[in-house]
Amino acid sequence: MSNVKIDLHCQHYGKSLSVDHWEETCDYYIRHFPFETYGKKWTERKGQAIHTESDFKRPSTNGAMTLFANAVRHVTDPTAT
Repeated sequence: MSNVKIDLHCQHYGKSLSVDHWEETCDYYIRHFPFETYGKKWTERKGQAIHTESDFKRPSTNGAMTLFANAVRHVTDPTAT
């Protein structure tokens, strides 16, 4: 492949994170911020990296599910499975 066009648009930074990065972000907010203001919200977001509706209960209409269905998981450790 000599020319590859990547044309992805993201309305919100959080939608561009990998599943692993999403979980790390949740853990960061849970550990480093007051629980009642941030930790509780991020605890509820764990395991929700790919979802069909927003935090405001609006349906996802941006094709994200189709995009992620075709994703290839990037593995940095060649011995990992």
